[in-house]
Amino acid sequence: MASTLNATIFNYFLILHLIFNHLTQTQATAKIGVNYGTLANNLPPPSEVAKFLSKSTTINRVRIFDANPQILRAFANTGIEVTITVPNDQIPQITNLTFAQQWVKTNVQPFLPATKLIRILVGNEVLSTANKLLISNLVPAMQTLHAALVTASLANNVKVSTPHSLGILSNSSPPSTAKFRQGYDMHIIKPMLSFLKDSDAPFMVNPYPFFGSSATNLDYALFRTNSGVFDDNTNLRYTNMLDAQLDAVYSALKVLGFEDVQIVIAETGWPSFCDPAQIGVDPNAASEYNGNLIRHVNSGVGTPLMPNRTFDTYIFALFDENLKPGPTCERHFGLFWPNMSLVYDVPIMRNDAAVVEPTMASTLNATIFNYFLILHLIFNHLTQTQATAKIGVNYGTLANNLPPPSEVAKFLSKSTTINRVRIFDANPQILRAFANTGIEVTITVPNDQIPQITNLTFAQQWVKTNVQPFLPATKLIRILVGNEVLSTANKLLISNLVPAMQTLHAALVTASLANNVKVSTPHSLGILSNSSPPSTAKFRQGYDMHIIKPMLSFLKDSDAPFMVNPYPFFGSSATNLDYALFRTNSGVFDDNTNLRYTNMLDAQLDAVYSALKVLGFEDVQIVIAETGWPSFCDPAQIGVDPNAASEYNGNLIRHVNSGVGTPLMPNRTFDTYIFALFDENLKPGPTCERHFGLFWPNMSLVYDVPIMRNDAAVVALELSNLKSVATEVVVDLSEVCLLLMRLWYPFGMIG
Repeated sequence: MASTLNATIFNYFLILHLIFNHLTQTQATAKIGVNYGTLANNLPPPSEVAKFLSKSTTINRVRIFDANPQILRAFANTGIEVTITVPNDQIPQITNLTFAQQWVKTNVQPFLPATKLIRILVGNEVLSTANKLLISNLVPAMQTLHAALVTASLANNVKVSTPHSLGILSNSSPPSTAKFRQGYDMHIIKPMLSFLKDSDAPFMVNPYPFFGSSATNLDYALFRTNSGVFDDNTNLRYTNMLDAQLDAVYSALKVLGFEDVQIVIAETGWPSFCDPAQIGVDPNAASEYNGNLIRHVNSGVGTPLMPNRTFDTYIFALFDENLKPGPTCERHFGLFWPNMSLVYDVPIMRNDAAVVEPTMASTLNATIFNYFLILHLIFNHLTQTQATAKIGVNYGTLANNLPPPSEVAKFLSKSTTINRVRIFDANPQILRAFANTGIEVTITVPNDQIPQITNLTFAQQWVKTNVQPFLPATKLIRILVGNEVLSTANKLLISNLVPAMQTLHAALVTASLANNVKVSTPHSLGILSNSSPPSTAKFRQGYDMHIIKPMLSFLKDSDAPFMVNPYPFFGSSATNLDYALFRTNSGVFDDNTNLRYTNMLDAQLDAVYSALKVLGFEDVQIVIAETGWPSFCDPAQIGVDPNAASEYNGNLIRHVNSGVGTPLMPNRTFDTYIFALFDENLKPGPTCERHFGLFWPNMSLVYDVPIMRNDAAVVALELSNLKSVATEVVVDLSEVCLLLMRLWYPFGMIG
């Protein structure tokens, strides 16, 4: 019932979203960049170039063909986004992780964050060189360079790609029939596309209508009025050559199943001077092509096969390059003379009438967006109480009486609402058992393997052995490096923990798995130097800056969660048992925040949040890797019996599923793994350690807890959520219509 109401609300929201898209789709603007080549002896200093571009032009991106430190320093604090290049001859060396890490330390890290480095290109048009050594090393070099960025916690902001000429296509006319060249398609380009998709990097191409132009198709190449070219396969007409070239690339991507990868125009342009025999080359033609190019990509109309899509575009080139080899035209693609005056008119100067229209469009877009934001907030208000956490379970196996993994997997998927499982190793029998169940599985690198995992070769082999054979049938979502490592006092393990996480992630990157399989590690609350009141919590000194801060940077960059094991049980006593078990109690007041805590779990989670906030990482997701309550213990232990365990775990599930969050993190849900699936009769330690199980070995519940399908308690939980939403619905259809009228009327869309 709750899902039906949610779906109804969502349908209204979807309509509004589509209207917003319709109103604004033509307002989208691409980013216009420029290729800054330096094969000349008459160019101004980089400092003057950077100042001129940032102050006097609308150019907001620059690509250079090396990693010139003088240029990188010049663009510091300009806001202009910079792309650098690994020269072709360094590609084989970049496949070595140590070399790649040193390259990043030399050419990237010294210039951040002042210079806004966004991308590293590995070579230029490598597949067109016919150099087998470079071609065979291209994708490994890209993967290794990305791995080096991961270890430096830079991969989230600095992407790796490589630009291609259209010579990589076996045919391009008509666009719908385009494919990548045989031999390159499956062995080079498909693995490259998988890497680009996993790392959220673009496929970059150098389309040049100029090189395909002739006396018969000059109008088509220059975006002039013309009869166009018809594609019989799609019944689409092309009115300019650039669209046809881009759609040919799209069609080739689609053949390999990667049509959703972003396309960036790394180079395109038109020369202003050439040899006398060349038709259609003069300043007017160059002005026409580049002006029409900017207007076209900024219009947001897209291409026939990619409507409403924009393409970040780098015009070739910033300056003429008088030392460049080849035909005369190669030296005359520049937009500017060395004195920074335009070679010909092109709409890239600030305060230019030609660029006023996009500014007005931006203002209109912002106005419409403000209305849309209000509607979005209304939708969030209506649905925020519907957020539910994912409830998982820790599946420990230190017992001699457990059922076979195949029976466990079948039981959990068919009879319970548990949708995630964590295991403490990478047991292949368990991994095979959970194949095709839909249950998400987290595996673990044992503590004693952490030093070895810092070696990339070992990490890659670990992934090949413990991850790849089980995908995609088993839904592996996470690998944990060790368990509560920072509480072991083992200096070797602690010092290697973050490097091991980074290296394992790098191994997943090289296997094109890092987008779906994340790397983290779980912590006990012993990593906090204090936790009461929650607002004062910090990580332990020594660990905070040297271990935890680099770890958090890695987790944020790789979109992985910070995982903790909060156990109110271990903090409970006769005086605070009600507080620990979510019972009615007077609560605990935090004087610093004026917030009252009515349960210990919220206080523990907010202590973690406060510690994260001290280091500037409060936006990193928190996952509860372990929590639970034993059903049996030594006689002296207070508050341990099946009723208390039922109370804690039942209230836990209801609380995290309610979406109320915590006092410091309102409306936030926490994916939660209950400890444990079964009692473990071989587990060492106090008696209670062997009695955290939810189920007996025969799969009957040890005590009542709302995790069984068709359980009345589960139905009651859904009805409770439904009621809370129903009472919040305050916007009826007439109010929505009023909002839409207000949205449309100012822009003349009524009547």
